[in-house]
Amino acid sequence: MKQTIRHFLMLALPMMLGLASCSTDDNPVIDNPDNPTPTAQKARYTVLVYGNAGGEMDYIVEDTWEMTRPLLTDSTNVRMVFFYKYGDNEVKEDGKFSFTGKYAEPGDLVMFELNSETDLLALKTSEDRMNMPDLPLYNPIMLASALETVRELAPAEEYILMFYGHGGGFDLDCDYPKELADHFDDVPAASTRAILYDELIEGASMNQYEVAEAVKMGMGSDHLKCIYFHDCLMGNLESLTQIEDCADYFVTSEHVLESYGEPIKWFVEALQDKQLGSFEAAAKTYMDVMSHSKWATKEYYTEEDDETGEMVTFNGDMSVTRANGLKAINEQVKRLGERLIALYPTQKEALDEALTLSYQVEKQIPEMYDVCDYADHVARATGDATLTDIAERLRSAIHDATVGHANLNFLGEDIEEFTLSITVMDKQKYNEYNLWGGFYYKDAYEYTALHQQTGWGAWLDTNEQRTSKVGDDDYPELPDIDYSFFYGT
Repeated sequence: MKQTIRHFLMLALPMMLGLASCSTDDNPVIDNPDNPTPTAQKARYTVLVYGNAGGEMDYIVEDTWEMTRPLLTDSTNVRMVFFYKYGDNEVKEDGKFSFTGKYAEPGDLVMFELNSETDLLALKTSEDRMNMPDLPLYNPIMLASALETVRELAPAEEYILMFYGHGGGFDLDCDYPKELADHFDDVPAASTRAILYDELIEGASMNQYEVAEAVKMGMGSDHLKCIYFHDCLMGNLESLTQIEDCADYFVTSEHVLESYGEPIKWFVEALQDKQLGSFEAAAKTYMDVMSHSKWATKEYYTEEDDETGEMVTFNGDMSVTRANGLKAINEQVKRLGERLIALYPTQKEALDEALTLSYQVEKQIPEMYDVCDYADHVARATGDATLTDIAERLRSAIHDATVGHANLNFLGEDIEEFTLSITVMDKQKYNEYNLWGGFYYKDAYEYTALHQQTGWGAWLDTNEQRTSKVGDDDYPELPDIDYSFFYGT
């Protein structure tokens, strides 16, 4: 697969300028008689890995290339194309530089097919690399053009999109279409995103709406078999419901994802096993391998805290979820929200207490709760038969939608199992104005497909129990102020 970046730019630039995308019929990269590109035989799977992780973590993607490269010997089986943007080289507090890459320079974009013949040391001087620190990965045109490039130059029976980088899950500060939000002049619109945080563009990242737009734009008549989030916190109902039509399966972690490349290597190995037949069989095998690997050990999820120097252990998980199972899950979420609203006038104390006991997926994001654990707690606290039925049906729907699951409860939490997360907050915060993002939290949440399917935001607009365990000072009561004067609206 030759000259991938040039081909990508031939597709991306016309779309950035508002013109029609170039086709293979008028693309000089393809039609150049001095450099013909032969029609490739279709692979079983082509995996596009798209992302960035920052200069301090660039070594991990390079380690992934090194451990995966020997596997990729048959271009008719599994092919992998990497679209990766290297991070910055900042000076840290200890005076050392942060950049850890060895195959490219800070701000370089590399786009190449990885196989057993790839000379990684030649990347710095190859046509597979350009220095493009300002390239906006969050722009749907970038991802769409990368997908279209892969479909043309590495065709396959099935396509898999893997996001590689940092993830914030569903983020009320980010997940709202930028064209609907107001912004201060010194706050770039690009800052309101939720995955693939780019340190070279002021932390700009990609939101769930941009993911959906890019996939639909870039895949044309084809369909993604799977979207694999090699990112933290993406096992949440808000994000997955927003993109449920984009792929048949999702690979996600509800928690912060620990990975040093091995999970990607094992994923490729499962896909390569032709005897497994279907993607679903490969996914089941993959999750079984993960569950019995070093990734599933407490040691893998234990690391030194940057501030205290103490060793800290985290919980973890990974799931493969069928996209067509989300509807049944959300039917029970709808019932759950409606029942909580009905019971709140008479069961407020019990429901408030149940929330304080429910499992928070990430303590730094106090609104992110495991949905099944929350349903279990409100059912037990109230003794309500309807809530009990909902909790049982919700867990059953998630089991039916789950192809495979690895559950890593290293901290001994009082929870049956980790499933998927959902947003729970109190109505005071729900109705606050987000000065950074330029919108009301309520508007952002009620724009989501999850709310439109379930009405879940109505419960958030009713609940009075604060979700932060830090204390009341976490966000003190604010006067009702019309902030629109900041924006001249």
